[in-house]
Amino acid sequence: DWPKNARGAMACNAVAALSVSPDPAALVAVDSISRKFKFRQVKAAAAAALERAAQALGITAEELADRIVPTLDFAPDGSRVFDYGPRKFTVRLTPSLELAVTTEAGKTVKSMPSPGKTDDPEKAPAAYEAYKALKKQIKTTITAQRARLEMALSAQRCWESEAWQKLFVDNPVMHQFAISLIWGVYKNNELKETFRFMEDGSFNTVDEEEY
Repeated sequence: DWPKNARGAMACNAVAALSVSPDPAALVAVDSISRKFKFRQVKAAAAAALERAAQALGITAEELADRIVPTLDFAPDGSRVFDYGPRKFTVRLTPSLELAVTTEAGKTVKSMPSPGKTDDPEKAPAAYEAYKALKKQIKTTITAQRARLEMALSAQRCWESEAWQKLFVDNPVMHQFAISLIWGVYKNNELKETFRFMEDGSFNTVDEEEY
C-alpha cells in the first residue's frame, strides 16, 4: 500500500527493518520481495538489504537465501502432527507440493477438520489455527523457492556437496523439489555424472543403480 500511495521510501525502510529481524521468516519475506515485486524501488531495496545481511555473515546473498529456507516445522521425514487432544492428524507435503492430511488410522481427509465438542478446548483450536497458518506459509515458501530454483538453473549455479545436502536433503520442504529434478556432479565446470534423489532418501544413477 505504501508505494501505491507515494510512500516508497517508507516501504524501503520497512524492508530494511525486516532484514535485521531475528525471525528467519522476515528474511524469507525480504528475499521474496527482492525477486518478484511490482515496485522496482522496493524490490531493489530488498535486494540491497539481503546483500548487507549476507556481507555481515561473510557469505553470498544466494548462500544466505539457502540458509533461511524454512522447514515450517515439518519433521525430517516430511510429516507434521496436529494435536487435537483425543485425536491427532498428520500433514505431509506431497511431491506435487500440496498438503495431504491423514488421521491416526491412516485415512486421508480432504482438509483439517474444525475442532469438535469432544476435542481439547485449548489444543484443538490452536492446532486448527496452526494448520491455517501453514497453508499460507507453504504457498509463499513454494512460490519463492520455485523462483529461486528457476534462477539457479538459468545461472547454472552449483553447490558444494555439503551445502547441497543441507539444503535439499535435510530440509523436508526442499526435499520435495529435489526429487523432481535430475542433478549433475561437476568438476572444473565440467559435468561428470548425473543422479536422482529419490523419495525414500536414496540416490539413483541413470541405470537405476544406487549412487
